[in-house]
Amino acid sequence: FATDMDILKDMHAFAKLGLGFTYAEIDGPGRFDSDDTGFLFVIGGGVAYDLNEHISIESRMQFNITTNDLIRDDFYFSWEVLAARYRF
Repeated sequence: FATDMDILKDMHAFAKLGLGFTYAEIDGPGRFDSDDTGFLFVIGGGVAYDLNEHISIESRMQFNITTNDLIRDDFYFSWEVLAARYRF
């Protein structure tokens, strides 16, 4: 039988940092069309449970900060409640 500690040995936390590029486009009513580009700064992390050496089940959260001037909100986040990863 597996104990709680046996299950925890296959689980690990991770963190991520990233730099990206964004493009946003808004098509409004009438002749209002606008677009903008900018940088994307990413901070995130989560937990992963390894099923075997190639496959893991994960839950992760990512905070995104943009430099776009097109929209008022320069911050948004996403939470992947359940994700699967395959490592080659």
